[in-house]
Amino acid sequence: MANLSAESKSLNEVFGLTYKYVIPAYQRDYQWDYDRCYTLYNDLIEAYYKSKDDSEAPNYFIGNIVLSKDKSHKGLYRIIDGQQRMTTILLMVKSIYVLDQELEGLKDFYLVNAGGLKKNKKAPRFTYEANQNQSLLYDVLESNATDFKARYEECIDGSKNSRERTNNLEQRCTNIFEKNCFLFYSWFSFLKEEKKEDLSEVTNFIVDQVILLPIYVDDKDAEDAEQSAITIFETINNRGMSLRDADIFHAKLYEKAKKIGEEDDYMARWENLKQDCEELDITIDDLFRYYSQVIRGKANNFGSETGLRDFFIKTKNSPLYKTPYSETVDALEKIVQIIFALNKATTLADSSITPWLQIIGEYSNKYPQNAIVVYCYTYDLKDSKTMSDNENFKLFLQELIRRVFRYGPSSSVKREIYKIVATIANGKKLDYYSGGTLEKEELLYQGKFSKTWALLAYYLNSNNSLVLEYKLESIIGNKDVGSNGWTSEDVQAAKDTIGNYVLITGSRSYANFETKSKRYLNKKNLPQETLEVFQKPLFKKKDLEQRDQELKTRIINFYTKPK
Repeated sequence: MANLSAESKSLNEVFGLTYKYVIPAYQRDYQWDYDRCYTLYNDLIEAYYKSKDDSEAPNYFIGNIVLSKDKSHKGLYRIIDGQQRMTTILLMVKSIYVLDQELEGLKDFYLVNAGGLKKNKKAPRFTYEANQNQSLLYDVLESNATDFKARYEECIDGSKNSRERTNNLEQRCTNIFEKNCFLFYSWFSFLKEEKKEDLSEVTNFIVDQVILLPIYVDDKDAEDAEQSAITIFETINNRGMSLRDADIFHAKLYEKAKKIGEEDDYMARWENLKQDCEELDITIDDLFRYYSQVIRGKANNFGSETGLRDFFIKTKNSPLYKTPYSETVDALEKIVQIIFALNKATTLADSSITPWLQIIGEYSNKYPQNAIVVYCYTYDLKDSKTMSDNENFKLFLQELIRRVFRYGPSSSVKREIYKIVATIANGKKLDYYSGGTLEKEELLYQGKFSKTWALLAYYLNSNNSLVLEYKLESIIGNKDVGSNGWTSEDVQAAKDTIGNYVLITGSRSYANFETKSKRYLNKKNLPQETLEVFQKPLFKKKDLEQRDQELKTRIINFYTKPK
């Protein structure tokens, strides 16, 4: 059973003695920016001035840190929460030491006795488990004062004011550790030289009267201690950067890779996944969410979903426990390939699936996307050409639209998606959905969903061509009130009809029908169906009703008379 203890400590105590700290592989890279660093500096200096004015002023508290260790490793702690703040403190302390090298004890904040017979040998107090940040950080922390100052002057390049100095540091520093350390150096230089503050007094206040609350969690087993510490962190954390689900999954995968000596290979693949996700504008959490749908589907599970973390951490058959780490990474990499291919497919002018992907892309939530990814995963569709050439995939997309769109813009569609995913993940074909006993008006939910129906209706006309970069434009709007018999009530009602929307290219117009017509008739590459609408000299209520019914008929036929 994990033991927990907490006791407020000064910075001198937290960074004193022979304590060493390990930053786990799953922790995010150091990310503090100018604003966070300056806020910390400003808060500390304000607290210092208060302490000068009031000798009984309370110590200044800057937050919790959560640390774990197993009982066999005395003095070695894993930082579960607080590495961003603690790293920043080291950079701040280094900047002060460069300004006043008589404060020799500050070096002990970032260096610790290495142990063994060489009593004077020092080792880093912070070690990183699985990235290059340690060398970048300690290149800054262990640089001598002469080199530090020379590099600082090189980076600020004769700046005349603080704004120019900050901009130069942003542009010229080689990494975030160097930049933030130089920022603190500039602020404490100003405090010493312009404000004439005694830097040793300021430093004594910072190291003795600035307080952290370390929460220590230990157990016989390091993994149990860490998991308990993570749980505690999630419960109390109200500032800083929360651990994402992917951070926790990353830790589990890293440990499995480390046990078989493949941690370097794993980290390289993980970094590639991060870069791919950034390019796709998604998160690694999103990849795990898609993967959870694959797993749920294969297990024929279409019940309510649990949270993503609970699914992968607390589920007995989670791949994080049951399968080699490489299988999980293989699955995530495959999902990345699928998403890249789907994105490309939406840009192909000669693909039979592009219109159907466009239509699903207009849906009001992302649940249908889960089913598409699971289908491609199950049938190994990992490139846009294979997807485009696959007739069954096109038929699946059409059937997905039939089943999903009848719900309108509702999150209740997720139940239907769970069933679809369970069907396709096990290699079964979706039964054709005919609309059942739904009446036409019930099936064709309008309101905010009218634009989505209008896009479907457009592509159900085989004479209409694919429009890659399109917008949906209203035919009748507020500017038409009072013309051609359009009353305010009629216009408001028109806004909720399928027939009031057409495809255009370029920007929308908010003018009346007559002005829109002149504008769009002069445009190139206007879809033929849109052109026919704006070629009318007038567009009256009966014209809208006729067009609306025509589009509805196409959609009803799509449900009841599939080709």
